[in-house]
Amino acid sequence: MWIQSLRGGGFARYLFAHVAAYAQQNNRHYIRLSVDAENTTGQKFYRKIGMKGAVDERIYVLDGDALGNLAAEAELLTQP
Repeated sequence: MWIQSLRGGGFARYLFAHVAAYAQQNNRHYIRLSVDAENTTGQKFYRKIGMKGAVDERIYVLDGDALGNLAAEAELLTQP
């Protein structure tokens, strides 16, 4: 999510602080997100609040024709 009019106003930090508080209150031990490789501003912010890149995970994306093909299987898989 990116909202240009809110950039630099502290909203993202406010939001992440509340997500972190919620996570701790509910016995969660980490927050995970993905960011586009080109989004260097976002990456800088995430590092600034203490996040670090995961070295033991890979992100997979299902889109385009592959997304459509798999979605089409849903109907086939639910037929008796």
